[in-house]
Amino acid sequence: MHTAAKREFIEVFVDSILKPRGLSYKIQFPGPTGTNANEAALALARKYTGRSSVMAFTNAFHGMSLGSLAVSGSASTRELGGVARHDVIRVPYDG
Repeated sequence: MHTAAKREFIEVFVDSILKPRGLSYKIQFPGPTGTNANEAALALARKYTGRSSVMAFTNAFHGMSLGSLAVSGSASTRELGGVARHDVIRVPYDG
């Protein structure tokens, strides 16, 4: 959603943070929920590494979108998506 506040924030951020450091980063506003942020992080990680696999820790919950379900720790939660979820390497995290 385009707003004057968002435009002003981006201008100040670029002028105060990115330009002084010579950074040509992009800014992404993924949406109002954690699952949106997780989907964006998964897509960016896959795009910039060129790899399709991601690691996911056990006992984690990331949201209810398909990508977030794929990396959730609970097998019963992952089944809620109803489709196969590939390219996720599970690693233990008990604490």
